[in-house]
Amino acid sequence: MFYEASYDYYEDPNHGPESREAYGAMRVEFSNSDRWAFEFSRRFEKLNARLLPATGVTVPVGAYEFTQSRDLDTLSPARPVSGTLQLTSGDCYGYPLRAITWRGRAEFGPRFLMEPAISLNYFDTPYGNGDRHLVSSLGPRHLVIPPRLRCAGMEGKMALQSGPWI
Repeated sequence: MFYEASYDYYEDPNHGPESREAYGAMRVEFSNSDRWAFEFSRRFEKLNARLLPATGVTVPVGAYEFTQSRDLDTLSPARPVSGTLQLTSGDCYGYPLRAITWRGRAEFGPRFLMEPAISLNYFDTPYGNGDRHLVSSLGPRHLVIPPRLRCAGMEGKMALQSGPWI
């Protein structure tokens, strides 16, 4: 088990505070290489331009303080499905924020794996209610095809090799 703490402070050109963050974390690694962490942060952010976090939601120019906490549960890379589940709760720019994020890896045999990321974000603001979701993948990350399985028609469309395809 270990602890982490930091404090960041940034000034604008007039030497006033532009942003600051006090951050603390507690992390545990288990004997099977799974990990758990809890993170907590207090932030100040000065917006010099309006922010558009979602369709129909506009956060006006101003100074904002907010607090967020995150619970992170990580499954070991030794597992066929591994990755980190992150639960975020708190406020952001004066409104409640709830988010759930999964970043991971799924193996489908020794030659094919995908690295998906899913983030579901929900917020209710005095400026409008909304959500912002993200689904992405870095896969197929590795695709290894032995030379005997290549077909001439595919070589022109996709550069498949007998090594990693990135």
